[in-house]
Amino acid sequence: MKLTSVKIFLCLCLMFHLVSCQSTKKTNSNDKTYNGSIGTQLTPYQDAEKYLESKRSDSSVYWGDGIADISKDIGKGKIEARLRAMNALAEQIKIKVSSDFKMIISQNSMTDKKGYSADVKKSITQKLETYTNQVLTNLKESKLFIDYPKEGSATYVVYISRKEYEDKVRNDLNRKKQLITDTIKSGDKEFAAGNYVAGINLYVQARQLKQSFFGLIPIYYDIDGDGQADELTICINERIRGFFNNTKLSLLNDSFQYDSEGIPETLPRVYVQYTDSAGEKHHVSGLTLKPSFVKGGGRISRIITGDYGEVEVPVSRINPKSREVLLRLKVDIAKIKGVKEIAAGCSHSLVIKMKRKKTIALAISFINHKKNVVPGNIKEKIASLMLDNKYSVIHTPFKRESEIKNSRNVNADYIFFVSAKTTGEGAVGQYANMFTSHCGANIKVYKMPLKSQAFSGNIENAQGFGVSIESAGWDAFGKISESIVKKAEKIIEGIK
Repeated sequence: MKLTSVKIFLCLCLMFHLVSCQSTKKTNSNDKTYNGSIGTQLTPYQDAEKYLESKRSDSSVYWGDGIADISKDIGKGKIEARLRAMNALAEQIKIKVSSDFKMIISQNSMTDKKGYSADVKKSITQKLETYTNQVLTNLKESKLFIDYPKEGSATYVVYISRKEYEDKVRNDLNRKKQLITDTIKSGDKEFAAGNYVAGINLYVQARQLKQSFFGLIPIYYDIDGDGQADELTICINERIRGFFNNTKLSLLNDSFQYDSEGIPETLPRVYVQYTDSAGEKHHVSGLTLKPSFVKGGGRISRIITGDYGEVEVPVSRINPKSREVLLRLKVDIAKIKGVKEIAAGCSHSLVIKMKRKKTIALAISFINHKKNVVPGNIKEKIASLMLDNKYSVIHTPFKRESEIKNSRNVNADYIFFVSAKTTGEGAVGQYANMFTSHCGANIKVYKMPLKSQAFSGNIENAQGFGVSIESAGWDAFGKISESIVKKAEKIIEGIK
């Protein structure tokens, strides 16, 4: 029984071995092709030579191949062959990209620029790698050959059409360069039309495009049509700097004064002109000017030149404590985005001097029977004389000379003090309702800020009568009023 079981077991083993060998032999007989696991359609072995030869002679494609051993691990071998093929194509593409890149940046290889800085060389290398990787991204054109060129090896072929390469590299580089040069030329057209601010904005835009597309890499093009290749960044910078270096501000009027409250009598008018390479002057409209106070202070609004390059400087209020202010105007390059880093220090400035009008602080004191009163009619007449003589007038409450000497922060060039006082007051004879009073006056002018006495004058006494001592004092004052005004007029003219 045991012998029979052993025989059956041996028979089964023999059958399994025969089936296994037959299966192995059948697989080996068809192993000229292999359906790989990375999505590649396999090509029959007998077509490999013909296929490779067709690629070698096909001028419409760039291709690369890689060979690897698959005798031990076909999966790993296929991956290695594909990687080698990709590297071979990458080297070929990189050489082509480098050649085209040089053509683009130096305009038909007019010059072979050497001596680049380390940063520029690094930028070029990075740009070449970027374009090479861009060409090889999502590469679909590939073939795999098993047991070629010999049994136990695999050959992987990858390729890309020249048209696709040119779309991704050469045409892209040309489009970017063309966009930059077209933008510069548009800026030139705006300049030719007198639209300088619009032209500057286009130059800045061209510079930003160049930096975005090519970074530090110098790009050459005959932008002026003179047969000489210009480096575009230098060309743009020279245009921008040239404009600001040759744009100047000038005044259309002069003699600017403000009153004792800081309100200007006349506002400065500024004219902005650009001088071109031929020496011709052109007005510049739409340009923002930046105001700042070098000396003193005040309020001023934003300034933009009008259609003919003119603008009124809108100073609304100046600190009246300042006898003089200096206002500086310059082109506000910060208002044009991207210009400051190019044209810093290129902008001319204009300094405008504004002076406070000579100001007289007027004080009138009339002590009538020990009461200090202000005669309004005299005050108005004297103030009018001062205004007629181009002085600014402020009214002060000083009643005594001691108050003037102890005063502080009087915002004036002179203090004009008129003091009148009644004396010799009393009744007239035996009349119960008749009184008399004498009144004299004195005028003193103090020069500020030291309060030194500059002018003085006396008005002779006059006698007045009235039904009361106060009315007699007013009568006496009225009799010297005209003399006070005439004396004040002479002193005011003397100050002038």
